[in-house]
Amino acid sequence: MDPNHAKWVCDHWGEDYLHHENAFYRMLYVFAICSHHRLTGSEEPLNTLAEMLDALVVDLKGAKYGMLEDYPDECYPADGMVALLAVQKADDILGNDRTQ
Repeated sequence: MDPNHAKWVCDHWGEDYLHHENAFYRMLYVFAICSHHRLTGSEEPLNTLAEMLDALVVDLKGAKYGMLEDYPDECYPADGMVALLAVQKADDILGNDRTQ
């Protein structure tokens, strides 16, 4: 989650890499926060998780086919399915239900 380790993502998506498309990295980010919370019990990153999740869900709902690009002009449906799983896992932690 350290921005210094996201150079490859910034190269593809620019500085706003956590707020549009970029399904692969964003779902990894969500899973990382979920894992951190489950392993440590820390609630510190949960605000970040909620913000990331809100932005990801808005983008997924607005996507023409329900999937976002992983890289510019590249979309991998399997990553789209895993992004939906990331939303479900994060919702479990945050007490949300976005199954509708």
